Amino acid sequence: MIFGNPYRFAVWTEYIPQWSESYKNGLFYLIINGNLYPGDIRTSTLSSDLYEIIDDDCALISHPENEAIFNLSTEDAFKHLFDLAYPESSEDNEYPDQLLDYCITCPNITDFGGCFFAVADKRSLRILGGVTEHLVKDESQERNIWQRIDKPLIEDITLPKDEIKKIMGNVREYAISLLR
Repeated sequence: MIFGNPYRFAVWTEYIPQWSESYKNGLFYLIINGNLYPGDIRTSTLSSDLYEIIDDDCALISHPENEAIFNLSTEDAFKHLFDLAYPESSEDNEYPDQLLDYCITCPNITDFGGCFFAVADKRSLRILGGVTEHLVKDESQERNIWQRIDKPLIEDITLPKDEIKKIMGNVREYAISLLR
């Protein structure tokens, strides 16, 4: 089922009972500006992905306001939100505080290297993100490692709060009925 407008913003989730007898597995994607995240077919454990996306702490539900960040350019807004959530350690501060208020996290998307945020002003919610890292073969250790993408394609869409509330309300209803 697709909730929202896939040419702007939507959540696509589909329960596929044949994929597991003990878990509710299926498909789970964010669709932003017509692009699917993750970008390939992946089995989602819907109890994890759906609960993360409808949790009160998810930025799609909580609509954290910050007009200064909201009004920045795409690149600057994403960098600022990324730095808040995943600050670099330094000599003076080995374990800097993380601010996760703006994060949209769901395992199916983060396991693909996706990183998404939402920030609001008084009337709208702006969603930013994309694939920021990918797995590459580490020849020296014969395993795959995550490598940051230098210039990732960052999606950017702004929606009225009423529209996102309706989309996420429908996702929440579906999740609650499915995961009982």
